[in-house]
Amino acid sequence: DKVDTAAVFPQAVPGQGLLVSSQEALDFGVGIDKSSSITVTLVNSGDSPITLKDVVVSGSDSGLSFKEGGCSAGTVLDPIQACPLTVR
Repeated sequence: DKVDTAAVFPQAVPGQGLLVSSQEALDFGVGIDKSSSITVTLVNSGDSPITLKDVVVSGSDSGLSFKEGGCSAGTVLDPIQACPLTVR
């Protein structure tokens, strides 16, 4: 009965990389008593490599951190290559 509209995929600029996330927002919900994590995928949808300079959480008191490995500073993503980013 109801069809959801597909999200528009961003257009890359020729000769540039374009980093796209598999999720627009992360929602851990409320009242979390134990450690919880959500993994998103970062994809280079451009036609040139991208080097991640840094991966940070805004706000130093957020209580969020990243799992080691996956997407991290210094990671190079070639076109169409992806890496996982796990937020705890």
